[in-house]
Amino acid sequence: MIQVNKDGSKCQECELKSKAVQALTKDELDILEKGCLDVHLNGGEKIFTEGLPHSHVVYLKAGFAKIHMIGPNGRDQILKIARPGAFMGIQTILGGKINHYSATALQDIKACYINVGIFKELIKKSGEFASEILTYICHEELIYYRRFVDQQQKQINGRLADAIIYFADEIFEKQNFTMPFAHMDLATLIGTTRESVTRALKDFKEGKIVKVTGREFSIINFEMLRKISESG
Repeated sequence: MIQVNKDGSKCQECELKSKAVQALTKDELDILEKGCLDVHLNGGEKIFTEGLPHSHVVYLKAGFAKIHMIGPNGRDQILKIARPGAFMGIQTILGGKINHYSATALQDIKACYINVGIFKELIKKSGEFASEILTYICHEELIYYRRFVDQQQKQINGRLADAIIYFADEIFEKQNFTMPFAHMDLATLIGTTRESVTRALKDFKEGKIVKVTGREFSIINFEMLRKISESG
């Protein structure tokens, strides 16, 4: 269930501020507080929905979310996993008045909903804020380019190895973790079918590279997994 902090957002007291917000002055933080809502959502709840009016940029403070979009054939494609520190919805600021993709909480999350008008005002007022936002966008863009090339040129086993390493290194920062979604979603993340993921996971298990029990993943041979990723 979505819960909004009715006491308002105390941006100056928040310990989970982004680098961009840390660059704001006291007066600029006062402006931010006027258009910022502190929100808690449960896993599975939509943060915002593709096709609906766009009104906020969302900063993810805690938890993980998936960014996804409906393709021309009606299939839902996972584009990326958002982790704490991510801004969601920035692209739509200059791309129209509706959300061009959806964001859904993968687990209970904490997020700040920042009014689009306030967000634009802060970009105009603070060069440091704008610089941090630009740095964030460029970083995310480069990651997307690399992932796109890997998706196009690597075989299924290479793509799956990439995904497992990504969750181990970037998301959970440990080699034993619980996958935040089913194998079907894992398949859409790497651009293949559930059956292909099942076959690749079987290869990994038989090769004693990864142990998989339901959604529980344990990397047994990280060096071999890395070699599969690099060879594609």
